[in-house]
Amino acid sequence: MGHSTGTQNTTHYMAKYSKEVKDLDPLDFGILQASVSDRDSSTLVLSPDEREQSLSYAKKLIDEGKSNEIMPTEFCEKFFGAPINAYRWFSLMSVKGDDDFFSYDLTAEDHKKTFGKIDKPILLLFSGSDEYVPEYVDKKKLVEGFRQATDEKYWSPLSGIIEGATHNIGPKSEPGAQEKAISLVVEFLKSL
Repeated sequence: MGHSTGTQNTTHYMAKYSKEVKDLDPLDFGILQASVSDRDSSTLVLSPDEREQSLSYAKKLIDEGKSNEIMPTEFCEKFFGAPINAYRWFSLMSVKGDDDFFSYDLTAEDHKKTFGKIDKPILLLFSGSDEYVPEYVDKKKLVEGFRQATDEKYWSPLSGIIEGATHNIGPKSEPGAQEKAISLVVEFLKSL
C-alpha cells in the first residue's frame, strides 16, 4: 500500500519496474491512497516562473551529469520542506516526467503507459478533501481516467473518492472518512 509519494512507487513498480527487471518478485496487489500529482500540487506554492526556473535548473544539472545534486533551498523549502535532488525534482515537476503519473492534464494514452500496464488487482482511494489537490482538478474525472486505462479485471470496484478525507485521512478529515477507508481496504483484501 502506497500513500502519496508511495503511490508513485507502487504504480512504478507495478507498471514498469517489475516488468523491466528479471527475477524480481512481483506484487500480488497494490493499494494507492492519496495518489496526488506533485506537479499539480506545486501550483499551490510555486509561481509559474519559479516552477520554470526550477525545471531549467534541474535540467541543467542533469545534462551536466549532476542529477544527484541537491536543488537550491529556495525551491525545496517552498514545496517539500526537505532536500531533493535534481533528477527527482525533474521527474515530479516536468510534464510526463518519470514520476508524473497522476497529473490532471495527462491523456488516456499517457495512462495506458502506467495504469494500462498493471496486471494485478489494484485499489485506488482518492481523498475527496485532499489539501494538496488544486481546485481546478476534477477528482471524479481524474479517477475515471485511471479506471478507464486499467484492465477491468484488475481495477477494484471499491476504488473511488473518500468524501471528506484529507490527504492523510487524518484528524482534519470529516467524521467517518478514516473508517470508510479502512473498511474499503479490508474489503479489498478479503476479495483477493
